[in-house]
Amino acid sequence: MPKRDKYADNKRLADRIESSGRPVDIPCEFDRSKQEVDREWDELKRNERKVAADLEAAQKQFMQYSEKMNQAMAKIIHLQKHQQFLKDRGGQMLDHDSEVLEQLDEEDPPNTEDL
Repeated sequence: MPKRDKYADNKRLADRIESSGRPVDIPCEFDRSKQEVDREWDELKRNERKVAADLEAAQKQFMQYSEKMNQAMAKIIHLQKHQQFLKDRGGQMLDHDSEVLEQLDEEDPPNTEDL
């Protein structure tokens, strides 16, 4: 069985205490299961860091997509308002043209030849 470095064991223990905020038993040199526990702790910490990084990246990507979606919605709303304005304007122009034609017809009624 390989001899473990006490300094490295104490360093790992201090790191675990600092990261978790609670004391952890000192692993026994002769207890192989403690070595597996150390590896599991290390793997757990690696996984926590990876998940935290992945979560941050996903949140950043969500914010970018959300910003693009907000811009697209603003553009849609603007275009819908503009379309409605143009429809209203077209209706006003048609009403105006009808009034002008009626006035012209009143001033100079169409002849039978014009019809």
